[in-house]
Amino acid sequence: MLATRDGTGSSDKASLRQRLRRRGRNLVDDVRRAARFPGAERERLLLIGKSALAATIAWFVANNLLGAPSATFAPFTALLMVQSTIQLSMQQSWYYVLAVSIGVSATAVLGPLLGIHPLTFLVLVLFTLLLGFWRRLGSQGTQVSVAAVFAYATYAQVGPGINAAIDVFIIAGLVVLGATVGVVVNMVLFPPTRYRSAQRAVDSLGDSLGYLIGDIGCRLWQGAPEPESTQDWTRRAQDLSGQVEQTSQALENAVESSRFNPRRLLTRQPETYSGGRTLFDMFQRCHDQLLSITRGLNYVGQESEIYDRDQREFLDGYAKVFVRCAQGLRHAGWMHDHDAREREQFERDVAMSEKRCRILAEQADRSGLDISGKSPIYGYLLADLQRMVSELENGRDEFGQDSNPSGRSR
Repeated sequence: MLATRDGTGSSDKASLRQRLRRRGRNLVDDVRRAARFPGAERERLLLIGKSALAATIAWFVANNLLGAPSATFAPFTALLMVQSTIQLSMQQSWYYVLAVSIGVSATAVLGPLLGIHPLTFLVLVLFTLLLGFWRRLGSQGTQVSVAAVFAYATYAQVGPGINAAIDVFIIAGLVVLGATVGVVVNMVLFPPTRYRSAQRAVDSLGDSLGYLIGDIGCRLWQGAPEPESTQDWTRRAQDLSGQVEQTSQALENAVESSRFNPRRLLTRQPETYSGGRTLFDMFQRCHDQLLSITRGLNYVGQESEIYDRDQREFLDGYAKVFVRCAQGLRHAGWMHDHDAREREQFERDVAMSEKRCRILAEQADRSGLDISGKSPIYGYLLADLQRMVSELENGRDEFGQDSNPSGRSR
């Protein structure tokens, strides 16, 4: 039994050492990536460094320079207020300071009124918990009770009197000090700007969307779609929905990180990033049409009838429009790096897509495929394709009103 226990203990220790070594290697790899490449690892390490610096500064000011009692409130607040963006730091600082002020004020009122008693503590906690539900405080509502509890502990330790009231309100002052230090450090020391990541996300979405549409077009050119192919297209189009959501979040992060950011003034980047949003909106709407088109093609691939010449010609024409749409989407995504040249190519692709779509509609009208003559699904496919081309045309027109689609000032 002892041998078994010793063996099990040795195995657990060896497993623990392996986990520690693996985590250590992962940490070293993260540090190396952060030093060499921009990304999540670098932002995470910067956030850790800024939090430590803000807490140290707040502690030094509160303890060494001011000699304030309960000086730990300042560095504790500074740690909390260093957020991923300046806007978030300012918002959370306001909510946190407001919540702490309410909690401290409640203690300052109920303490002298009810005295130092367990019943006073109960009433104080219940009252501040109710105040914490105030929607204006947001996620910091629970801090009302936390601040009240710490303030009451200070009040109970010092005892009733003017000194206790002063010490209680000093807590609120230390919280303001810590919040100020946290916001200032976050604003001055490498404030994040996420334009590059948003640009890469938009570019990648346009490239992925164009690649899938181009693949469908080339396969349609080769022959009638088979059920396996159309099901694969539907699945891949649905999978792109996740990338659409991620790109939307990247754009929101870029806009949020630019607000109150002094680096935006140095790099002359606009706050709204309208060019990236214009591109994304066009990609998103084209993706919506692609989802409908793949469902229609999936129905076509499952038809048991033999395709006649009109149906084959329709799919050939459809493939030509699809290939041009794919090229247009990919060139639109590349306009961040080569604005003038890629925009000209994008405009040519859109014009050619519109021309070929018009020819396809005339062909379908002559053959009767755009109505319920042979199969109504072809009319639906044509309508979805026309909407996609229309989205590309709208995007082209919006770019014409914006001299810089990347959203950057020249």
